Formats: sequence, structure tokens, C-alpha cells
Amino acid sequence: KHGHSFSDLNASHKKLLVQQSRSGCNCNPSSLQACYSQRNLANRRLSSCNSQVRSLGAQRSSLLRQVSGLRSQYAAVVKQRDVLQGQLNVFVRYQNYGWKYYRGSFYYFSTSKANWQASRNYCTARGADLVVINDAFENNFTREVKRIAWIGLYRSGSNWRWVDGSYLSSRASYWAPKEPNNSGNREDRGEIWLYNNIENWNDAPWADAN
Repeated sequence: KHGHSFSDLNASHKKLLVQQSRSGCNCNPSSLQACYSQRNLANRRLSSCNSQVRSLGAQRSSLLRQVSGLRSQYAAVVKQRDVLQGQLNVFVRYQNYGWKYYRGSFYYFSTSKANWQASRNYCTARGADLVVINDAFENNFTREVKRIAWIGLYRSGSNWRWVDGSYLSSRASYWAPKEPNNSGNREDRGEIWLYNNIENWNDAPWADAN
């Protein structure tokens, strides 16, 4: 005995036909083929849309990374600008007070006379120090002022040292002929002396006023 009687199947078949007529579905082979074609076309379009969505997503991620990179570059440029503006402000301020700029440093040549220690104190009170001459270019720059002036050089035992703690190198020293001679055993500071000559340094007592 089967689960459904013939009459039940017939009733079900009629019911399906009624539903088919109401839904407007035409189930003949040619219509089905057209439906399949439309479905396949829709699937292809959907697949194409999905590909475009994935591509746009990748482009969006790439653009977001580019935006993040540009923001970092912008922040770095702003920081560099602020640093340069600060340096420019310092440059203008020092120039307004009579300092001379040369190869990354500022130099001040006082017109008043003082001994070596007082001169150094004057410099350190302004965030500087007596000049440390590192090479021939800097030596030429300092002597072009054409003025006897203290430099940041002092005797330390049998050696000469700069105020930055470094020892005087024989390759970068510009003593005048027969100097330093420590005349009277009391000349323990360095000065620009014969400024018209390349070799122009002299040793002098710290208490002298230059």
C-alpha cells in the first residue's frame, strides 16, 4: 500500500497546475532554455560585479595606504619646516646682535677688552664659548677680523687644550714663528696676534686684556 492514493496525487497535480497558471510560468522546453540562458547571463554579470567589487576593494586598500603614507610625509615636512623656521629665527636673532655666521656656526667679536677668563665668561653667559679653531678655513675667518683676540686655547701641563676638552693637534695649529714661548713662564692662554699672517697665534698671560 502506497502512502498516497491516486486521487490524492491527481488532486496534487491539479493544484500544481493552478499554481503554475497563477504564477505565469511557462514550462515548455524553449522557455526553460531561455530562462537558463538568462540565469547564466545573470550569474556571469554577478561574477563580473563580484570581481569589480574585489578590485575596487583592493584599490581602496591601496589608496588608504597611499593616504596614510602622504599623511606621514606631510607630518615629516611640517616638522622639518618648524625646525628650519626655528633655525631661521635663531639666525636672525644672532645677526641682529652682531654675530657673524660661518660654516654652520655663529661668531661674535667683541670691541671691548677683557682678560681670557672674563672673555670666556662673556661667551658662556650667551650659550657660546671662546672659539675653537678646527682648520685653516676657520683660522682665516677669525684673522680676517684683523683684531687681537682671545681664542679658546689654554696650556694644560705640557700640552695645549681647547675649551671643548680636545687637545691641540699639530696639524691644525697656527702659531706665529717661535711661538708659543711661554715668556716669563706665565703665558698659558692662546690669542690671535699677527692676524695678517696665516700663522698668527701667540701665547699670552690669561690676565692680559685683549
